[in-house]
Amino acid sequence: MNESILLRLIVMYATLSLASVGGAPSIVPDLHRQVVDVLGWMSDRQFAETFALAQLAPGPNMMVTSLIGWRVAGLAGLLVSTLAIILPSSTLAFVFGRLYHRFAEAEWFPTFKAGLPPVVLGLMAASGFVTATVAVHDVLGGLLAAGAAVFATLSRRNPLWAIAVAALASIVASRLGIV
Repeated sequence: MNESILLRLIVMYATLSLASVGGAPSIVPDLHRQVVDVLGWMSDRQFAETFALAQLAPGPNMMVTSLIGWRVAGLAGLLVSTLAIILPSSTLAFVFGRLYHRFAEAEWFPTFKAGLPPVVLGLMAASGFVTATVAVHDVLGGLLAAGAAVFATLSRRNPLWAIAVAALASIVASRLGIV
C-alpha cells in the first residue's frame, strides 16, 4: 500500500470534514475538485457513479467518502477515509455543542445562528449543481435530473418512485437505441 496515498486521503478528508457543515452534500464540490481535477484519482463519470451509489445505499450520506477511499486505496483507504471524515467534524460538533449552551443567551448569538442556514443551503445547492454537471451527459440525463428535481420538490411521495421511473426510462431508451 502506498502510504503517500493514505496520507493524502487523511489530509484531504480531515480538511473537508471541518468544512462539512450540513453533511456530505456541502463538501461535494470541493471533494469532486480534489479527487477528479487535482489528484486525478477518478474521472467525472466514476465520481458521479460513486456518488450515486453512496446516495442509493442506506446509511449516512458520508458514505461517498468511504467509497472513494476504497476505490483509491482498498480496505486501508476505506478505513482511513471514514475516520478522517468523521473524527474532525465530530470533535468540532462536540465543541460547538458545548459553546452553544454557553453562549445561547449572548446578544450576538441569534444573529450568528440565523446566518448558518443560508450558508448550509448554499453549499448544498452547489453540491447539487456540481453533481448534476458531472453526471448529466445527454438530453435524456438532463430530463431525468430535471424530472427527479421537480418530483422531489412538488411531490410528497417517496423518492424511490423517481429512481424507479428513471431506471425504467433509461432501460426503454437503451432498448430503443436512444442512448
